Amino acid sequence: EVRVTLPRPDNALDAMQCADVLVDAASREPIRFAAGEPAIPPPATPALESLADIVRRCGEVPIRVVHSAPAGDHPDQARALAAERARLIAQAILSRGATARITTAGSAAAGSDVGPAGRTQFEVGQP
Repeated sequence: EVRVTLPRPDNALDAMQCADVLVDAASREPIRFAAGEPAIPPPATPALESLADIVRRCGEVPIRVVHSAPAGDHPDQARALAAERARLIAQAILSRGATARITTAGSAAAGSDVGPAGRTQFEVGQP
């Protein structure tokens, strides 16, 4: 196994700073999915760029992307949709040069808790 460690940038974030900045970015520029659709909509590109920039500054700290979708009458389907959305968000962040260890999770929640498009959260320091 070959492992390359890149030097940390001058504006590197520790785990606590990373968590704070990700929470702020996710609330300022939420990714608004179409109801029932897993695909990341094109208008979310600036939000993904911003998230990827932050995650790159977090180095290799473990990050979990958690998406919650409205459960409606089919919580199992909502959980699967949420898991796929979280996976696609993580993939988009990693494809933009982030090196963090990113895992994903999806959950079904009451619609009033997450809104029709769902909600994405970032848990830092979670393997």
